[in-house]
Amino acid sequence: MLGLSGQNKSFTIQPKYGIYITVMAKPCNTQQAAKAVSVSMMTLHRWIVGAKVKAPKLRIRNGRAVRLWSTADLAGLRKLKAQIYCKGRGRKKGYKRK
Repeated sequence: MLGLSGQNKSFTIQPKYGIYITVMAKPCNTQQAAKAVSVSMMTLHRWIVGAKVKAPKLRIRNGRAVRLWSTADLAGLRKLKAQIYCKGRGRKKGYKRK
């Protein structure tokens, strides 16, 4: 049984034994996600630790634990960046940390 889900063009394969496999269109790691949103990797880690962004679950890839960001996750990062930063001038003056 195949079905499309969400805007990130991922699909879930559901065999008869109850094992679910999700395949995303183009997942990227944390470094690539930070570059796509135009913030440093440390800034993205601060947002994750500060609970401003919900990070994807860790997955094992080539023996290492990585976070795979979908296109929907990247859209959320861009939205958060727009709330925090002014265009080309750094952080907004009225922004307060939670």
